[in-house]
Amino acid sequence: MTRTAVTNTRRRLEGLAVAPAGPLRTATETAEQLRITVSALYSMRHRGQGPRGIRQGRRLLFAQSEIDAYIARLYAEQQ
Repeated sequence: MTRTAVTNTRRRLEGLAVAPAGPLRTATETAEQLRITVSALYSMRHRGQGPRGIRQGRRLLFAQSEIDAYIARLYAEQQ
């Protein structure tokens, strides 16, 4: 990864209210964990739903903490 890509990723992370914790997951890994298709994940993101992700070049990555927070919101909405 180039120095510029690292700097841009850091700026995006600094723009979040809380820096995401845990490992970063690819869209495929995230979709598998949520038991949905990758296209459904992209569609949810387009509608402003689903876990928050960050772009690193062409890749869309999701922090495990963001995935966990999304699942927690789903449970809270069911209550």
